[in-house]
Amino acid sequence: MNNSGGVREAAPAHLRFEGVGTFKDEFDLTRYPTDVMSVLGAGGEVDAVKLAMARGIRSGNELSDLIFFGRHPERSGQSISSTEPNFTQLSREWLDIHDRVVRPVLTAPPATETALETDSSDTELAHEVWERENERRGPEHVRWVQRSLNLVMGLRLPLDGVAGPATRSAVRSFQARHALPISGTIGADTEHALRTTYSGIGFRSRARRRRSWRPEGAGAGPVHEAMEDEMAQVQPELGGAGATLRVVDRPFVLSQIVAGERDPNKLTNRVFFLRHKDLRGRRIAPGETALKQEWLSILRDIVQPALASVGLRTTRASGPAAVGGGAVAEALRIAKREVPGMPGTTIETLVERWRSSICPEIPRSILFAFIKYESGGKFTDATHGSEKSGWTSPSFYELGLFQTPGGLHGRCTSRDWESCEFKPPGREVPGDRSTWVKLCAAIKADPQQWTNPTTQVRVGLLDLEIGARGLRKDFPELFPKPGSDWDLRMAVLYRFSRGGGYARSFLRLYRRQLAAMPEEQRWRFLRDKTVTASGGAARAFKGENVEEKMALAAKLGYVLT
Repeated sequence: MNNSGGVREAAPAHLRFEGVGTFKDEFDLTRYPTDVMSVLGAGGEVDAVKLAMARGIRSGNELSDLIFFGRHPERSGQSISSTEPNFTQLSREWLDIHDRVVRPVLTAPPATETALETDSSDTELAHEVWERENERRGPEHVRWVQRSLNLVMGLRLPLDGVAGPATRSAVRSFQARHALPISGTIGADTEHALRTTYSGIGFRSRARRRRSWRPEGAGAGPVHEAMEDEMAQVQPELGGAGATLRVVDRPFVLSQIVAGERDPNKLTNRVFFLRHKDLRGRRIAPGETALKQEWLSILRDIVQPALASVGLRTTRASGPAAVGGGAVAEALRIAKREVPGMPGTTIETLVERWRSSICPEIPRSILFAFIKYESGGKFTDATHGSEKSGWTSPSFYELGLFQTPGGLHGRCTSRDWESCEFKPPGREVPGDRSTWVKLCAAIKADPQQWTNPTTQVRVGLLDLEIGARGLRKDFPELFPKPGSDWDLRMAVLYRFSRGGGYARSFLRLYRRQLAAMPEEQRWRFLRDKTVTASGGAARAFKGENVEEKMALAAKLGYVLT
């Protein structure tokens, strides 16, 4: 292959072989400037080539390798081996990059100014013009320009208030994209285009930002210093235009990944706090359900797909800040707690002993998030309604570790089940046995020994599994993959929290729409839906109980599948 000057270059790094399946060297992406990798990660391959050229890289092969390994980070710079099954396909892709992406830039007429180039005498003059123009407004205006360019182009310009070469190159690139005169300076037309590219972006002084960041009321919560430092690098001036940010969320996440951030929690936080500057990095409060769901949506719909798209595992994706370390610590303490009457056996060991045979598709992390929120790990727990309902609703006991539905508790006067008319496991109605009694019969256990740990675990897991299987059987096209994220949310957790009939009412009404969309979109689709019950009352979906458990499960190690 020839470069633009007609001099034959060495074979590209990914095609150099010493022997079959043995390669001489690897391609190191980490040696390239952060701004080049940020543009590449945001999907701007042509702009990345231009910027790399501006940094002195003129080899067509090296530029082609840059784009190729940017597309395939899972290879970690590994050269293509002739023994690979897809050797031909990958080689063709490299050649296509060279011919369709790199070569046109290399062979562009010199008279055509590229949007990203190094300083020259004319750009130095432009710098002087810009400096004179900004003397009246100071570095704050340049910082606003840098923040705005980071937002609209997925870059990581330093917010130093200095109109240096990188900032002016980004300005020229922006001007080229918007058919503006390529001057490298922010005149009235360029500033107007930058302000209006995404509505709500605008320059505000430091004093005004401080006023707008002032927490309202004492309940605003503490500002985390680490998040505040992090946000100083990524937070744009949005003026409350959070909705428009969704347009650039994915490029921004990709640019962060390319820059070295791999933690899904941190990536999710960065997107979330870009949308919600007013929160100043504080944790989501327990009652802020909408914010919690938005955080989870960012994680599920933007961050995890972005990580997967570049060949990275979405590991250890935690829930939103509302699921704090206390909940995680409590769940872990429950798992390691010794089972009453079984010396040397932890709850985790007992649950895992039966999980593997009863419901292997339900991850351990999901089960311990469930146990933490449902029973707190208490084998003696016999929930009998709530104080708000006067201990009347529901009318049956929820027993033990997995809160399996038992018999009727009758009239109760306090939180203690000892105050109830019928003691656990409750009064059975002839012809309508409780789930507890039915499943005890199935495993040949005595239902009266309701505090028996092994019986509780076996019955509790069977209740979750049999209920999920019922939904999978009735709606096979909606649940083809037991254990998928959608299956765990709807067939396992939602079915338990709201009841099988409640879950079926939504699945029946929206069956066609759900079947027509990818699984990862279904839960979000149902969030704001309602159905009309047989008596005419409207039923809202209400998935907060599930969201809370999934958020904790994520912090316990659950990974989206």
